[in-house]
Amino acid sequence: AVTTTPPLSSKHRLHTADLTPPSLVSFVSYSMPFSFLNKMSDPTDGIMPPALPPVEGEPHHHVHQEPAPLPLPENPQPKRNKKVPLTPREAVEAFAQRGIYVDSKTGSLRCSCNHKPSHKWDLYGYTRHFTFKCHKKYEETMMNEEEVKRLVDAKETYFKMFPVVSESNILRKRKRAFMTGEKNL
Repeated sequence: AVTTTPPLSSKHRLHTADLTPPSLVSFVSYSMPFSFLNKMSDPTDGIMPPALPPVEGEPHHHVHQEPAPLPLPENPQPKRNKKVPLTPREAVEAFAQRGIYVDSKTGSLRCSCNHKPSHKWDLYGYTRHFTFKCHKKYEETMMNEEEVKRLVDAKETYFKMFPVVSESNILRKRKRAFMTGEKNL
């Protein structure tokens, strides 16, 4: 008579350790202690280098700490802004033919290519802007006789609204003396 056993549920399944022969289990778990394995994997073969003498004045737990941050200066000065923006008169005199104008409604300095304000630009800012794609496209496509006439009219209107103020003789003398290094008492 053949006897069949019902299949085991997951609760009653045997572990692989239960299937290993008892002689092999006893050999693996009892014949080689872990200390023996550690000695086998030691690359120095048990020979250790001599210990370094301790550093005088410092305990061992301070050896690998981060260095202390440097103290901040007492009066940290912000970086000096070296940009000197052109005055509207200087900008219009120099670059009106390239598209710079003073808006008559708002009085702000602008470029004709994109009509963005340019009052904070220095000489380098203007020359750099003239190399941009949007300004080059403006000069190639939109710079016709009407546009040039509009720019000249805007320039003349600005000069009429803000004529050059002549300096008085006293201020001119003071400025000249300052430039030459003379002192007036």
